Amino acid sequence: AFSFSGDCWVQITDGRGEQIYGDLNRTGDVMTVYGTGPFKVLLGKAPVVSMTWQGKQVDLARYTNKDQTAIVRTARL
Repeated sequence: AFSFSGDCWVQITDGRGEQIYGDLNRTGDVMTVYGTGPFKVLLGKAPVVSMTWQGKQVDLARYTNKDQTAIVRTARL
């Protein structure tokens, strides 16, 4: 699940390597993703995103680069 405090591009690839989501999310948006994992999640501006995986908060700072993008692979969480 994701919630957004600012605008952020999100791209999600499922366990079969298929892109299941790709869009710009806006401030106040909330999104839940369903599909076949593990997932690869690309966040265009990670500091404005709150992400939970299997009910636990994900520390996106661990995955965030200097340009504020992040790639999170749920298999590694």
